[in-house]
Amino acid sequence: MNISRISLRTRLLGLIIIPLLVIVTALSAIRYSDAAKISEITSDKLLFSIAQVIARDIILTEGDLLTEELLETFTSTHGDQVFYHIHGETDTHLLTGYAQPPEPKGLTIQKFQPIFYNATYLKKDVRVVAFRDFVTATNGSGWVTIYVWQTNIARNNLLLDLAGRSLITLLIMVFLTALVVWFSINYGLKPLLDLQNSIQKRSPEDLTEIKRTVPKEAANLVDSMNKLFAQLKLSIVEKDEFIADVAHQLRNPVAAVISHAESAQRSKTPEQTKQRIDDTVDTAKEVGRITQQLLSMEHVSRKNLVAKLESFNMVSLLQKRLAAILHRADDSNTKIIFEDDHLSFMVMGQESLLGEAVDNLLDNALSYGCKDGGIITVSISSKKDNTVEINIFDNGNGIDQELMPKLFDRFTRGADVSDSGSGLGLAIAKKIIEIHDGTLTIESSIKGTNAKLLLPLSINNVNTQVFI
Repeated sequence: MNISRISLRTRLLGLIIIPLLVIVTALSAIRYSDAAKISEITSDKLLFSIAQVIARDIILTEGDLLTEELLETFTSTHGDQVFYHIHGETDTHLLTGYAQPPEPKGLTIQKFQPIFYNATYLKKDVRVVAFRDFVTATNGSGWVTIYVWQTNIARNNLLLDLAGRSLITLLIMVFLTALVVWFSINYGLKPLLDLQNSIQKRSPEDLTEIKRTVPKEAANLVDSMNKLFAQLKLSIVEKDEFIADVAHQLRNPVAAVISHAESAQRSKTPEQTKQRIDDTVDTAKEVGRITQQLLSMEHVSRKNLVAKLESFNMVSLLQKRLAAILHRADDSNTKIIFEDDHLSFMVMGQESLLGEAVDNLLDNALSYGCKDGGIITVSISSKKDNTVEINIFDNGNGIDQELMPKLFDRFTRGADVSDSGSGLGLAIAKKIIEIHDGTLTIESSIKGTNAKLLLPLSINNVNTQVFI
């Protein structure tokens, strides 16, 4: 059975009733044992009294058998048949009663001291009392041994009846307790059931805060649910805004692709057709680049932690990324300077993600800061707080100060609409740096723009020389 599918009320009822049933079973066993002991003591006293009555009657009648009326009286009074046997001290022949009494095993019959034992007589279980007594009569005196035994049928039936009644009483108490507990549990869980019904009646779009009063034990659960609703609501809003922004950003490039394609269809000369096709290809590449950045933005927006950590050399990463843009720098007459101390700075994270962040920063510096030529200076150094600092500086005209507060917002672009960027590069870079527990800041003036990255060094980082 799947325990997780059992209702809370059933669990609580089981946790209360099952131990209670165990206790009732133990109490019933104890009760039966006590009743058996008390019944045995009472029956033994009664049996000894019957034996004394029989002995006195025989003495008075000088050894005559007991009348059938007296034996019937004993049987009807106590419910079990009574037998007796008496023989002399020296002469062990039967004086009166039934022959072959059940003898005790391992017990000695004492004078004036009755002994009780269980035995079998005529294939029936019996309880026997035996004792020695001194008898004085007209025809003589002496010691006699007296046996009186009685069947156990009525006594056992009485014992079972008492135990059964006791068990029934306890079971009735358990049943009534179960009813009380069941209704108490239902009453106690009513606020949770009301909360469940309230949530079930909500529409899928309703993510408002739960304001229903709940018990103290459920308050943390409701608080967690409210926090989850708030996060879901924010996530949905951000998703809707992102989709709207994506549609807006892709609308113009897609329209341009269609326009160039239609122009190619209407071209009258091969030269015009080739030119229109080249324009279409360039525009399609731009659409592809924007789409890739949109996918990257969505990917890093959903990433709270770096999934696969690896230790790598940040200096080597910068060298690879700088080498990849050298041809673009040459085409735009831009000089690139890399300043490092020939040291190895080991960083823990995802090299591909941090490489994408560096690419975006270098692309911004090359496309906007030095689009008409200039100098891009990249430097890397360690700080005292076990971090590595990377600066990417371009000596361009700087960024409009009005744009600085929203520089890291998605789809933020400068006033020059001729720029082909998507406005996602800095937002992606900042998010990647943050999920690596780092920071990214941009400082800009008329003398140029500097992007400063701070990343924590790997614990096992060793500053070793790297020969280039």
